[in-house]
Amino acid sequence: PLLFSPESQKAGEEDRLVTLFSKPSRHPTNLTVQEQRDVSKVVAPGCEIEWRIQLSNRSTQVRELLTIEMPQQLQRMFSLRGPTPSLAHPVRLSSSGGQFTQIIRFASRANQQGTFKHTLLFNFSNWVLEYVVSVHVGEPRAAQALQLLQ
Repeated sequence: PLLFSPESQKAGEEDRLVTLFSKPSRHPTNLTVQEQRDVSKVVAPGCEIEWRIQLSNRSTQVRELLTIEMPQQLQRMFSLRGPTPSLAHPVRLSSSGGQFTQIIRFASRANQQGTFKHTLLFNFSNWVLEYVVSVHVGEPRAAQALQLLQ
């Protein structure tokens, strides 16, 4: 059932989300996701960081990445930078080594500390790949104490 009138822009968004969430979630072994940063590093509160995440297709089939979706966030801390795939301009990952790199940006407020996670949905033609990114935010003393405990 539609929540908005069929003519509204939100109805189009609702249809898009229904289609997205009706796809099965898969993580094929021949499609790798790598973050190009030290994921265990603790960053200071109030800072902004950017890093790259790379998809590599090791399959014998070409894969087409339609979009990268970021479900709604209570606090807008994560965002995508640079060109992103779209339905009008999907990215083709060629077989046996095709790659795509996306820049991710994280920004925290001065008083925020903790581990912040967000799910990225890589939307392919008939399935979705879910990938969770996380950033550890804390004061340098707290980070040092945590390392001593390990």
